Amino acid sequence: MKQSGFLLSFILCFYVVFSQQYIVTTVAGNGTPGYSDGTGIKSIINGPNGMCFDRLGNVFFADENNHVIRKIHADGTVSTYAGTPKVAGALDGRKANALFNGPHGLCFDRLGNLYVADYNNHTIRKITMLGTVTTIAGSPVAGFQDGQGKDAKFNYPIGLAVDSKNNVYILDTYNNAIRRMTPDGNVTTFAGNGTAGYANGKGRNAMFDSPIGICIDMYDNLYVVDANNKAIRKITPDGTVSTYLNTDFKGFTDSTIYYSRKKLSFASSLTNTGGGVAVSPDAKKLYIADGGANVIFKVDVEKKYVTVIAGTGGIGWRDGEGKKAIFNSPVEIIADGQENIYVCDYRNNCIRKIKPKPIPPKKENNEVVIVKPNNNPKNSNTNNTKPEINTPKIYTLQGTVKDKVSGVMIPNIQIQIDEDKNSSTLSDKEGKYKKEINFGKHVLKVQVQGYLPYQADIIVPEKQYENIYDIMLEKIEVGKKMVLKNIHFEPNSTKLVDTSYKYLQDFAEYLKKNPSMKVCINGHTDIGSKNEQDNINLSENRAKVVMLYLITQGVSKNQLSSKGFGSRIPIADNTTSEGRAKNRRTEFEVIEK
Repeated sequence: MKQSGFLLSFILCFYVVFSQQYIVTTVAGNGTPGYSDGTGIKSIINGPNGMCFDRLGNVFFADENNHVIRKIHADGTVSTYAGTPKVAGALDGRKANALFNGPHGLCFDRLGNLYVADYNNHTIRKITMLGTVTTIAGSPVAGFQDGQGKDAKFNYPIGLAVDSKNNVYILDTYNNAIRRMTPDGNVTTFAGNGTAGYANGKGRNAMFDSPIGICIDMYDNLYVVDANNKAIRKITPDGTVSTYLNTDFKGFTDSTIYYSRKKLSFASSLTNTGGGVAVSPDAKKLYIADGGANVIFKVDVEKKYVTVIAGTGGIGWRDGEGKKAIFNSPVEIIADGQENIYVCDYRNNCIRKIKPKPIPPKKENNEVVIVKPNNNPKNSNTNNTKPEINTPKIYTLQGTVKDKVSGVMIPNIQIQIDEDKNSSTLSDKEGKYKKEINFGKHVLKVQVQGYLPYQADIIVPEKQYENIYDIMLEKIEVGKKMVLKNIHFEPNSTKLVDTSYKYLQDFAEYLKKNPSMKVCINGHTDIGSKNEQDNINLSENRAKVVMLYLITQGVSKNQLSSKGFGSRIPIADNTTSEGRAKNRRTEFEVIEK
């Protein structure tokens, strides 16, 4: 029985190791230290050391020795986002003119501001969506002091994470502490006490020794790479510190033991061979970049398995199959919901991507089954035979475009149907339009200078071959309000759902076509919180997020303002789920035309 139990354990571990394989590629940098923007390996990097995603999935990284923040766009192009290349300093201002000194950790807050741990300046810098860089905490003089903004002191801050309330957590490496900065810039010590050591406990009773990597999960739990203790520490939202994973993998099954026996080996942050940690959006997996062992670990939180998914443990640079790939001091790591993992490969001066290798489908049974026709009329069932339906594939949508108040026809108006530009049509000189269209649900959009933007969801019935739909446009008038459709946020958050950006981009184009119009972005919530002030704060911040995003799309900031009303102005019944969904809305109000 003991032997069979051991065999079962071996099989389980074997399955975990070999059921999913990964592919490693280089997406930025070419191994040569230096500086140059470009696409993929045509770009040149010098010491990548800090990374994060923005809300659209673009990768931002700190190029430490070039003293700049870089961005990897969706098409693989690497550009300089902030800082003056190869010039160290401590200068605030526009992001292209600002100076950093060895930037490390990065994180975005829920409002789209980017925070930078400016390592050698002992400060935390903030880059707004409008491109302004400011020093919001710390000063160029190292120390260990809580306080407001620049009164606080850090000693080589190296990593950052932001929680659901926009508090920023700072790994204060040489103070062996985790600091917390509120949105208004007040800094306190969240865990650790400035003394190197190893102790679990709450707040200042806990001890760390060279914390160098940090991430946060959906429940606001922090995970910290405690380098010199060779452990991953977990900190709950109330500041309680525990050991989540140590070099012995206590409490976890080491599924790599059968081929590599790799253990946590972060070495020292002094030699830039520390490491980083990332958590999946569902908090079910941890990914660890171990700069000492030169491998990437994956931790299955539910199954309690630890595996090496990339790296041989040797030092070098090789892409390809995960376990055959080679790294040289992977020091930072981030991961998205599809297990696309990005790694700062520090000494190779490049950014590597690790993605799951597609698992081929199982081979089906090759048995051929022959079904003979039933020629017995007694057993035939004519009722199961579907009659042929001669339904035309194309239907006609037609109507007029009118002024809602006067009823006057509006000629030569572009009508967009869905997102397909080929489906668009024009009203004629009399204001009539006609378009052949498939049956089903469609979205009609009209943007005309001098009128409010128009959007309607319509359904073309399958059996109604000619469909009449008149489009009624309202002139821009001060005080007019209109709900921005399809603008949604994650629950109790100011983070926009990804599908919202396309609609905001459309609204930005409309505002740019009407430059004299000024609007206020109004945020409204349902009765999500018993404390109405919480509802008001949430609605204000959501409205501000929308406003700032519109500015990034080229809308003049002079056209925009924002306001939050909480749940005080419902448009439906808050006691039903349908009503609450309608009350959670973002609208714009014309305040000047």
